[in-house]
Amino acid sequence: MKTSCLRVIRNQSDNWEYSRPYANASTGKLYESASNQSLQLSLREVVLYELALRQDERVMDICEKLFDSADIDEWLLGLRILSVIGTEPAMDRLVQIYTDADVHGRKLALDIIASSVSADFAQPFSIMVREFIGSESIDVSTWTSVAIATLYHVCKRKGINVEFLGDPNFRPSITGFEVSSTKEQSTDRLKKTRLVAISKEN
Repeated sequence: MKTSCLRVIRNQSDNWEYSRPYANASTGKLYESASNQSLQLSLREVVLYELALRQDERVMDICEKLFDSADIDEWLLGLRILSVIGTEPAMDRLVQIYTDADVHGRKLALDIIASSVSADFAQPFSIMVREFIGSESIDVSTWTSVAIATLYHVCKRKGINVEFLGDPNFRPSITGFEVSSTKEQSTDRLKKTRLVAISKEN
């Protein structure tokens, strides 16, 4: 029987990053600008990014308004901002957004979540990524090394070979990195019934 193979594409990528022009601005003034919905999204984006780096939890309320918008750009910005905040409440909200979305939305959310995945979030991420390992290829250009390693080990457990393509300078560092398939790393994080339901469907 022919073994399945997933082509993992890793191109050189400009990650979502700014030069922080408002690094010295007061948090209060930044929040005022970020809350001003009359400003163009591109102007609010840089301000929100700065506040997210400061882990200002009030930004999560702004993200909720972005999620309520019918504009896909606003929805994606909300996801990116949560990923930059990176706190447990922010990552938990990302998981919820992921599980509530349709399959196209989940793929968009997965890429954004993967850009900020650290070791303590590897187990929940391994559940998310199972949905997409059946495709012919997946672009991991913006993913963290932990996210890529998690994808690799999920494929390994499922008997799927992985072929890395793209950036000739990329050498996936996966030796010694394991995502446990028997022991949950974070009980609180994995008490998400909708996420478990998705894992059972795939």
